Amino acid sequence: MGTPRPARLYQKTSGVFYVRVLLGPTLFRIESKRSLNTKDLTTARKMSSGLNALLEGVHMNDRKALVDKFLQHTISPWTLPGGVQVSDDDDQRRVSAFLRAHPIIEQAIAQRILAAPWHTMIAPPTAPPIAMPPQAPLVVQAQQIAAIPALAAPGQTPSAAPALLPPAPIQFVVVPTQHPTASGPLPKRPKRFKEACVLYADRYKLDLKTQGGRTSDDKDRLFDHLLAFLIAKHPELGDDPFVHEIDASHLTTFLAEQARRAGRRVDADGEPEGAAPKTMLKKFSDLKHLFSFFRSILKATLEDPASDMAESAEAWRERANAEDVHYEPFQDCHIKAIFDPAALLAGSRDPDHFWGPIVGVHLGPRLGEFVAAKVSDIGYIPEIDVWYLDVTDERAKNTNSVRRLPITGPLIRLGFLRYVEHVRSLGAEYLFPHRNWTCPTAQRDRSKCQSARFGSYLDALNIRERCYVFHSFRHTVVNAMQDAGVPLSHAMQIAGHQAQEHAVKTKRITEEQARSVHVTVYTRADLARMGQEYPILALKDALERSVKPQLDYERLAKAAEIVRDHVKKVGGTFRTGWPAQRVKQTAALVAKLNSP
Repeated sequence: MGTPRPARLYQKTSGVFYVRVLLGPTLFRIESKRSLNTKDLTTARKMSSGLNALLEGVHMNDRKALVDKFLQHTISPWTLPGGVQVSDDDDQRRVSAFLRAHPIIEQAIAQRILAAPWHTMIAPPTAPPIAMPPQAPLVVQAQQIAAIPALAAPGQTPSAAPALLPPAPIQFVVVPTQHPTASGPLPKRPKRFKEACVLYADRYKLDLKTQGGRTSDDKDRLFDHLLAFLIAKHPELGDDPFVHEIDASHLTTFLAEQARRAGRRVDADGEPEGAAPKTMLKKFSDLKHLFSFFRSILKATLEDPASDMAESAEAWRERANAEDVHYEPFQDCHIKAIFDPAALLAGSRDPDHFWGPIVGVHLGPRLGEFVAAKVSDIGYIPEIDVWYLDVTDERAKNTNSVRRLPITGPLIRLGFLRYVEHVRSLGAEYLFPHRNWTCPTAQRDRSKCQSARFGSYLDALNIRERCYVFHSFRHTVVNAMQDAGVPLSHAMQIAGHQAQEHAVKTKRITEEQARSVHVTVYTRADLARMGQEYPILALKDALERSVKPQLDYERLAKAAEIVRDHVKKVGGTFRTGWPAQRVKQTAALVAKLNSP
């Protein structure tokens, strides 16, 4: 068996070549790994061959010193301002990671480098000095050092260079970073995109508290998609680009890709369509708000990409207006079909599916405000004998939606409070404890399951128009209050801001008048004030006077008892309803509705 070569050539996963030099007996395999600082195979082979030729016949104890000397003359290290020396690709990787984590230091180094004469940064001795471009970029990163192939001695071709001599030193050139700010000054405080997004979330979710959990989750998901898009389509920006490196061209192509993604909508042939124009407008608005924060608060960019995308935004807005579907209030025929006791019991065996429409038609809350309510959100005021439901900040859409709703007499006659006391006696925390309100889907969209179930129920009743959804109950209640002459201030406290929006649409007030209405800010149904100790009484009276759906309350109350009796706690798990495939059981329970 032949003697193994003293130095063998390998390549790292990063593409950089290195040699493993044998420094001890073959039996013990004492080796040293040394980087060649090049990704060029031809250059690496030349260096490896030259090193092997020098090491042949050299004693093991002397090899390390010879390798050090060879690499010292072959690979020229580069030095940052301040004397920090970067000798190999491992050093470059560590320096690169450090600079990415400290952009201010990176910018300071770049300024120091650019302050020096440009020709002193270029190593090739035979090349003429290179003048600094008039608008040189200000960011120089460690991984942007590129190698120049070895040069032969003057008057010789590379093939004529002595075979046993080490190749000429490899020189390094600082390669300028390409980014949008090359034509202008840098922002005051450059930030990486990931860190800037964290600061954005902290400000609007934690500090100012103007974003709810669902809104924050939607924005986080959008910003993650943007970062993934930039990494895939614009690798030159790196895996965590600076905010000022992202411009309108990047955001435009990103939103165009988002618009082409198949959504839940289908065309007439059942094929999935792209994102709805309203969805695209929301994404544009979220990105506009994000980069406005980057520019005005963080001072991390000088550009306003949203202003350069105004044309695209206007096109989406026109399409959204053309395709807009306005939800309509349910008509009497719809109310009669939806609340037929037999149909509602057979199609809504679980308590959230049963009580959701009933509470919706009497109080008009959003579905997400009601289905995830806790038992503790149901309260009682003994002095006036009024029960109420608190829509807390945790479930409210916005600050205008945090409110106290009175539980009206029809709901009490249907047995809603008996259901509340039943789940309270079982030790439930939530009003509908059989649902897992801690899973990611429920955290992101509390009403998703119930909304889809109600949509299927409407389809079964042949109510298929897109303008009729669960949200139509809010329009039903708001319309009923307006028709009964309920003061706008009371309607706004009951429905939140939607009563004001409805008043504008129906020409009850003008947009100018609406801007001056802040009733929900200055009035609270749960706080006593001058001349009225219990303002919630006025809201209860307004609802009971205006919202009078024609329902079969007697049979619906029996259906509510059946639903309540099927809410049980087995061990530590809550069980509700019965399987839909038990047709005979369903028929027997529906028959009880007609019993005396």
